[in-house]
Amino acid sequence: MHGELSVIHDLYNNGFDGDRSKLSLYTAEPCPMCAAAIYWAIIPKVIYGSSIAFSHELFGRQIQVGAEEVLSKTPDFYSCHLLGGVMVDECNQLFIDAKRLRDGI
Repeated sequence: MHGELSVIHDLYNNGFDGDRSKLSLYTAEPCPMCAAAIYWAIIPKVIYGSSIAFSHELFGRQIQVGAEEVLSKTPDFYSCHLLGGVMVDECNQLFIDAKRLRDGI
């Protein structure tokens, strides 16, 4: 399960009934599936560092559709503020290090 889906699942399975307008999700740029889940969960703010383009370059197999494109297609009643490129170098390095560990380098 992708991290965003896991967080949304846990949030609502643990009985969240608070003010959704105060929610923020910190992550890498959400893939199209996760962006859709963010929409359905009505999460108003997403802050991310690493981009889908970077993930695709590093790991491959990423659908090359950004979160902004997915969320721009949603109905007018919902607006998600996306803030990308936050601490991008530090975030990218975490993924580089994780890949090295996974690959045994």
